[in-house]
Amino acid sequence: HAITKCAHWKWGAGTQIRYRSDTEYEEHFLALFHQAVKRRTGPGAPILAELSGGMDSTSIVCMSDHIRQSQGAGSSDLLDTISYYDSSEPGWNEKPYFSITETRRGKAGIHLQTSMLSRTFEPCDLSQGCYLLPGADSVTIEQEQTLVKAIGERGYRVILAGNGGDEVLGGVPTPMPELADLLHSFQLLRFFRQAMEWSIYQRAPIAHNILGAFGFLRNLYRPQLSGGEFPSWIDERLRQIAMQIAQRSTLRRTPLSGRPSQLSGERVSFSTIEALPHRSPGVLTRFEYRYPYLDRDLLRFLTDRKSTRLNSSHANI
Repeated sequence: HAITKCAHWKWGAGTQIRYRSDTEYEEHFLALFHQAVKRRTGPGAPILAELSGGMDSTSIVCMSDHIRQSQGAGSSDLLDTISYYDSSEPGWNEKPYFSITETRRGKAGIHLQTSMLSRTFEPCDLSQGCYLLPGADSVTIEQEQTLVKAIGERGYRVILAGNGGDEVLGGVPTPMPELADLLHSFQLLRFFRQAMEWSIYQRAPIAHNILGAFGFLRNLYRPQLSGGEFPSWIDERLRQIAMQIAQRSTLRRTPLSGRPSQLSGERVSFSTIEALPHRSPGVLTRFEYRYPYLDRDLLRFLTDRKSTRLNSSHANI
């Protein structure tokens, strides 16, 4: 038997998807999002989906409902959900929002009350287990016990999460990728016109966007790495190790042929994926987390696309 090696992902591939209308982009995106959710919600052990009521998690749950209902499933066969809320903090109380989604889909989920007011300064009970990340206290294991009790004996192994949605879909509109693309392709007249439009929209000086675009390009193609990027309290030995790892990073050598918007998108998606294995590990449970927004085909489309209306391409998909 022969062993074949192939790259799962190639940094700065330089490919480009270009359609004539926004409708074609929307259809392509929906097809890939449909595929990303379907890949992660197939037959097998029961699947639990996080539902906050926000756009990312709600879209995943609704797309899963659409897939299952098209296959003849009833409301009882739809994806089970789990939602967290904090009624003591109005600005973070998500119950009114995920309740709307539950009403529309006709299926209530598991609700867990979580509040920072319950946190203590008492250390974890080491007889129960050891948490690998800082910040755990005596309530940490209690919260996990509450989660296990709420889930019951349904046999959940997989949890769907909306992580990455904001990062790869442009949750906060910014003109920098678009303006940098225009600078990179020497479309100077259009660059100044779009900088002006963004300045009017943001109510900011045009010089702010022009200088920001030049800085965006400089940092993208000539990334600087120095000890000053790390907090001062980090041990010098750990600082040197981090520097060595960063110097070996695939993303250190930026392809000059790549479009700034594409390269920026790939940097964001890569850093998001790198951070996900470090979600707070449980002591009592080990769930498999799946992230539809980080599907490889979907990410490739989002970084390769080039809209005919650039000023909306980073905000509306």
